[in-house]
Amino acid sequence: ISTSHKMASKYLKQYDFDFMLSIEDARKVIKQDTNLYNIIFLDAFTPAKCPCLWTMDFFNELHKRTDENGILLTYSKSALVRHALLNSGFFVGKNILDGKDIGTIASKNKSLIKYQLSDSDMKLLNTKSGIVYRDENLSHTNDEILLLHDYEVKNSNLITCSKLKKIINMNN
Repeated sequence: ISTSHKMASKYLKQYDFDFMLSIEDARKVIKQDTNLYNIIFLDAFTPAKCPCLWTMDFFNELHKRTDENGILLTYSKSALVRHALLNSGFFVGKNILDGKDIGTIASKNKSLIKYQLSDSDMKLLNTKSGIVYRDENLSHTNDEILLLHDYEVKNSNLITCSKLKKIINMNN
C-alpha cells in the first residue's frame, strides 16, 4: 500500500465522508444531479486524452453544483483548464504543497484561494494555450471536441505560449 493511500485511509477513518460512486458518463450524471457539493476532486485523464471532462461547459455544470464555500481541486495546471474554470465563474488559484505547485484550486469564494495565479499564469490564459475546450450540449465525443478546439486554435489571432515566454524573457 502506497504512503498516500495509507494517509488517505487514515483521514477517511477520522472523518465521516459521504460519497456516491457512479460509473456513467459524468456529463450525463451532472446534468441530472441536484446536489450541492463542498468538494469536487477532478482526477480525469489529461485534458488531451479526455477533453469531454475539461470543457468550459462541463465546468459550468460543476459551478452550479458547488456550494458557495465549496472547492474544486485538480492536478491540472493547464492554461486552458484554468481559463475554462475562470470563465465558468470560479475564482482560480494554485494548489501549493510544500512550496510546490501541484495543481489548481477553484471556488466560488475568493477567500478560499490562498495562492493566486501569478501575472505570467494569467498572461498564459490569453494565448493559444488558454483556448478552452467546448461542448455546449455535453454530448460531443472526445474526437469532436479536439477537432473543434484545433480549428479554433488554428484560426485564432492569439500568440503562442512559446512566443509569450520569449517576450517575457526579453523584457526581463
